[in-house]
Amino acid sequence: MLLAAVYLGMSSGKWADSGKLAGFVLVLAVVALGPIAFTRIEVDEGEIRLKKFGFIRKRALFTEIGRSFATVLAEKDWPLSLTIVGKDGKSELMSINLKNLRKKDVSWLLVLPELKVKN
Repeated sequence: MLLAAVYLGMSSGKWADSGKLAGFVLVLAVVALGPIAFTRIEVDEGEIRLKKFGFIRKRALFTEIGRSFATVLAEKDWPLSLTIVGKDGKSELMSINLKNLRKKDVSWLLVLPELKVKN
C-alpha cells in the first residue's frame, strides 16, 4: 500500500496527495494491529493488570478473584481467552484474549495458583 503512494507521487507529481495516502495507510495499520501488538499482561505479588497502548485498562487484586476459566476451542494448551470472575461468582473482573500472547507465556499464566483456573 505504501508503494501505491510512491507510485501516485511519481506518476502524477502530486506528492501532497501521495503523502496523505501514505499517512492514511500508516494510521490504518496502527489502528488494526495496535491492539494486538501493544497489549501487555503484568503480574506482581498482589494483582494482575491488563495494559493496552501502555495504559492500564483493567486490574484485579488476587484477593478479589473467586475463580477463572479458560475458553478452549481447538488447542487445549493455548486457549482463546481467560475470564477472571470475582468472589461473588457473577462479576467479571477481567477477560484476556490469549491468542495474541506467546504460547509459553499463556502456559505460565494458566498455572498461576492465584488465578484459580478451572478447566
